[in-house]
Amino acid sequence: MVFSPLATHFNSRPCTLPAGRLPVRVRRCAQGLACSALLLAGSSLSAWALDKDDFLAKMNAAFAASDGQLTYSGAELDGGTLTLQGASMQTGEQKVVLGDLIYSGISEAEGGGYIVERISSEESRISDDDVEVVLEDVELRGVRIPADAAMTGLDTMMVYDSFRTGRIVARDDGSAIVSVASISVDVERMGNNEGLTFTLTSEGVSVDTAVFEEAPARRVLTDLGYDALTGRTSTQGQWEAETGRVQIRDHVITVDGLGSVRLTADFTGYTPAFIAAMRDQSSAGDEASAMNLLGAMQQFNLQEAAVRFKDDSLTRQLLEYYGGKQGVSGEQMAEAAKAAAPFMAAKLGIPELQKQITEAANRFFDNPQSLTVTARPEKPVPFSQLLGTAMVAPRGLYEMLNVRVTAND
Repeated sequence: MVFSPLATHFNSRPCTLPAGRLPVRVRRCAQGLACSALLLAGSSLSAWALDKDDFLAKMNAAFAASDGQLTYSGAELDGGTLTLQGASMQTGEQKVVLGDLIYSGISEAEGGGYIVERISSEESRISDDDVEVVLEDVELRGVRIPADAAMTGLDTMMVYDSFRTGRIVARDDGSAIVSVASISVDVERMGNNEGLTFTLTSEGVSVDTAVFEEAPARRVLTDLGYDALTGRTSTQGQWEAETGRVQIRDHVITVDGLGSVRLTADFTGYTPAFIAAMRDQSSAGDEASAMNLLGAMQQFNLQEAAVRFKDDSLTRQLLEYYGGKQGVSGEQMAEAAKAAAPFMAAKLGIPELQKQITEAANRFFDNPQSLTVTARPEKPVPFSQLLGTAMVAPRGLYEMLNVRVTAND
């Protein structure tokens, strides 16, 4: 298409250019160069044609390496665009109906893999008993399909540059219970294919309090006037392939008018080999799966983690709500909470932690702003050691993880 104006010109007047006042020798050179350029352009356009069967085989292998099975009723190729008709994705027991899946701008990558400029689906559906999730306008860009999906590094894994959706709605027995206006994910490769950095956002999230069913939280939220919770989420982080280090620098869940929860984490061990092990264990029996999981987790090490609650009226509303139940004011209920904190913390049997919790409670209930719990061990702690300590001597986790509880910092 880029060369269509030239093609039109030369088809109407084969190998000629407007002469003007150019000398004959110059005109002949120009005509020769123009014809040569046209022939080279035409040959470059026709030199590569998509091998549909090879592309489908490598794409299916890449999905299978991620424990997914892509099926479709037909595959229609039109130039560099491939349409998979009636496509669906099966992962474990979960099936996603994708409809017509369109692959646009397919090109061959170095090493025998492929790059797909855009993969899109107008509507996708996930069903589980009475719950159905509908995703509109799903789009991936910059999808890299490896020649060999060995899952040993980034070059042997299927990755993408961006993922977008339109509106997402989850319905239970026909009634909408969760909706999301959009989700976006952006991924960038680190230098020398060492890993990936990523950002994820979801906007316009709305959750009907009916999802809590008979939980006490639903009654409290309804009494406070919340038939639905609205908000958004955002995540930033990076992954290093060789060490499997995952750094969640910022994962925030915000609920409008109530507050937000922020999580950060840093751990190692999430390597391509671990991902492959998780894929393999899904096809094993329950006992074998558990053993495989425990074995694979031997390589996990916790560097640090933290969770922070930032208040935006939730605490005040709860104090007034429960205070009203007992015939006292919100301020009086806050004083009661401060008085109860030391006794509740004493049940942990860790005097230093009891002191931290008591001091944090006093500061927070006097002026609700934030509560933070951090774990920053002096050196990385293996997950297997954490699990063993939690089962045998849970109080030892405090010193092992160097736990701190603070407020309003």
